[in-house]
Amino acid sequence: MIPEDIRKIITDPEMDLVGISEEQSNGIFWGDWRSEDDTLIDQCEHLIETGCLEPEWEKDDLFINYKDTKYEVPLIYGIEDRHITLLELNKVLSREYEIHFIWSSNGSDTVAFIILSCELWNEIENEFLPVETEFAFMKLTEDLNSFTSSLSRPANPFNKWYEFWK
Repeated sequence: MIPEDIRKIITDPEMDLVGISEEQSNGIFWGDWRSEDDTLIDQCEHLIETGCLEPEWEKDDLFINYKDTKYEVPLIYGIEDRHITLLELNKVLSREYEIHFIWSSNGSDTVAFIILSCELWNEIENEFLPVETEFAFMKLTEDLNSFTSSLSRPANPFNKWYEFWK
């Protein structure tokens, strides 16, 4: 079942997310381009509570430990690193969870992401049209850095510009 606050993000994609804490969130967490990379991993573990996801630093190298396997995050030690960390975390968790960017947080230096089970993402995709979910959430890709790229949001499927003629 899709939680009501996630349903609201999809049906009211301009809603103000400011003030939502991780404790109230159903998977929403905040990232700042100045954050430490390991903080993003810790935030995700706090939300999904696997008991087996943790960051580990070895000198200047960051690793993601998940289910007895260690994955290196290919940091380049620049402003792109937060995005790189989230991409690697998505790869590590891809069989069970997926992280998406929340469009309504676009344009700030602190942006919102949502981590949900793959099962819940499938439920969302089955209930809502692709244009509706794409207007609310952006899948993370190597091409678009949610912290540093100039992002263009898809067209608003709820904007019925033609209704003024009625």
